[in-house]
Amino acid sequence: MKKGFAVVILIMLLSGCMNKPKALHEQDLCLMDTQNENQKICYGMSRAEIEAIVGAGTVQETTFAPDKDGTLVSYEDNLGIFYKDDRAKDLSVLDQNTLEQLAQGKLVIEKGRYKTERGAALGMKESEIAELYGEDYVKDSTFIYIYDSARKAYITDPGQLKQIPDDAEGIYEFSASVGTDGSETLVFGLTFRDYNKHNYRD
Repeated sequence: MKKGFAVVILIMLLSGCMNKPKALHEQDLCLMDTQNENQKICYGMSRAEIEAIVGAGTVQETTFAPDKDGTLVSYEDNLGIFYKDDRAKDLSVLDQNTLEQLAQGKLVIEKGRYKTERGAALGMKESEIAELYGEDYVKDSTFIYIYDSARKAYITDPGQLKQIPDDAEGIYEFSASVGTDGSETLVFGLTFRDYNKHNYRD
């Protein structure tokens, strides 16, 4: 009887560990190129390193860049990367047709070329994102995960985000943008970046 009870407890503990969201470290901030042997495009890589994998990009002149001192570059297959000091600080893949589709009352998103290390990709259901990354996202947000590597904890309270200093380091963000046509909700954008409170919207 005791042995059977111990087995049940062990299964419960293992299940709890499996369901616990993993830490979001700098080495996790990568997109995998499924058309190029799953080579990784990661936060902190140089533009030359990334373009050796995905090819040359096009510099975008925009007022919406994360930092006026950096360079925003777009690539084929909906990939966009913001570089500062020749290092990738913001990686995103965004289906540019989604908003136009939603205006027409439809939502068709192809899975696309890139996925995260945990398997998140465009066209996924929002429930699948929660399964991969857990539910420790910022309250009242749609899958914005902020991880403080120093505290080894996710920040879920919007009030705490506003208290983070502008020069804070080791705080990383993963976000999934979702859209719905009324019948289902699908992912149309994925972003990894340094957390900057000026990027966060209430």
